[in-house]
Amino acid sequence: GYGEYGLLPELKGENEKTIAKIFDRALEGRRSEEEESGENDRAGGVIMTMTGGVKVEELKKSEKGRILFEKIGHASVNEAYALARKEISTIRLLPNVIMSVGSEEERKYVYKNVEIKGKEEEEEEEEEDKVWIEGINEIKNYGEDEKSKEKYSDNKVGTVIGYGREIGEGKYIGMYMKGSKDEMKQGVGNNGEVVNVGMGLCGGYETSSLPKNSNIDIKWLGYVGMNKYNTERESVGGVRGKAEFSGSEIGLDVEGGLKIGSKEEGIIRPYIGIGIRKIRYDEIEEKGTLAYMKIKSGSFDRCVWRIGVEGNKEISKKVEIEGKVEYERVMKGEVGRVEEEVEGSIAGIEEGKDKVGLSGGVRYKVRKDIGLMAGLSGYKADKYNEVGVNVGAWFKF
Repeated sequence: GYGEYGLLPELKGENEKTIAKIFDRALEGRRSEEEESGENDRAGGVIMTMTGGVKVEELKKSEKGRILFEKIGHASVNEAYALARKEISTIRLLPNVIMSVGSEEERKYVYKNVEIKGKEEEEEEEEEDKVWIEGINEIKNYGEDEKSKEKYSDNKVGTVIGYGREIGEGKYIGMYMKGSKDEMKQGVGNNGEVVNVGMGLCGGYETSSLPKNSNIDIKWLGYVGMNKYNTERESVGGVRGKAEFSGSEIGLDVEGGLKIGSKEEGIIRPYIGIGIRKIRYDEIEEKGTLAYMKIKSGSFDRCVWRIGVEGNKEISKKVEIEGKVEYERVMKGEVGRVEEEVEGSIAGIEEGKDKVGLSGGVRYKVRKDIGLMAGLSGYKADKYNEVGVNVGAWFKF
């Protein structure tokens, strides 16, 4: 319908072509070789463009086709543009929910609990087991782009529980478990919900060979998780498309830094790190829409590197403050993508490749073996912003 009727010349991207083909397959009957038989020529052209070339009288044979004709059949070309764009835009909810959940970085709340004592601290303190628990809330907002006039947001609430201990001079090993729930919104009437559970290992190593008050350290973590997705979106004709599916994630992160100073005088730590992740999703069958979709199970990869400087300082025997400034570069995976079973690729909203982040926090030692912690963080890209809040406690024994 695109080349022959030319009514939507600006819709040339992969999403637009996929939508046209999905409508074409979803509606019963195909356009015959016969000429149009007295139907509204403009309406017929608009419908045939949106559906990839379905003849009007054949279109009316199916219930979904009749609904579509009633909705679009007497629309102006500009109204047809709007309807086509709405369907193209709302269908992006599916790759968006997969991408935004998969973009989480556990290192933001794990690494600060990987405590490797310096040489002087080891001489003063015995090795201790540590348990920590933390509540997290992250809000991500994605702006409009050239393919979509709908903003997208993801509100995550969750809990992380971890355990770790030093296993020798300058060596740390631990594990953590995480549970969270994401609630997504895209435009008006398009929503998603994702429940995530996962666990991972974490660790670190710090040298003691450099001059006093300076050491090289390395921190790492691995993560595996399971996701349960629910999505609901508005489609052409006033109907709503719903989907339920599952997925999984596996990730690895490594970070190296140079610690300079002491807690009493203040520590500055420039660092560089990289995180990789594979996000997998099961087959998706979206029901209820005019354009019934079946999306093949698949996966996409994500790779992010970063460079930054963080610092912390004890301002009293009980209070320690910390802060960080960071630059992130998304090398791969800034756009979610799923493959419709027959007709091809559907791309999500763009996250943005370059991000700048700031964070700060405070730790309060109730007594030697119990403490509280809280923090605030923010990240910004061209059409993306993220705000995070965390509160928690730790126990040593």
